[in-house]
Amino acid sequence: MSKDLVLKLFTIIDHHSWNELPSVFSKDIIYDRPGYETIEGIEKIIEFYSKIRAISSGSHNLNVILCENDQCACWGNS
Repeated sequence: MSKDLVLKLFTIIDHHSWNELPSVFSKDIIYDRPGYETIEGIEKIIEFYSKIRAISSGSHNLNVILCENDQCACWGNS
């Protein structure tokens, strides 16, 4: 995992480019997000972002991205 991948993810989300999500998530992803049930599989991730998690406008501003081995964490605001 890299900072570039994290930046790409948030760019995809900010531009509502849901068909590009497979370029940042594996097809067998398991995605745990507070306030939602566990999401399994890339098709469900695309459905989540395109139909369930409504994003009307705005963009993410990442202040810090830390990556080590295969894990990253980031902080910022939107």
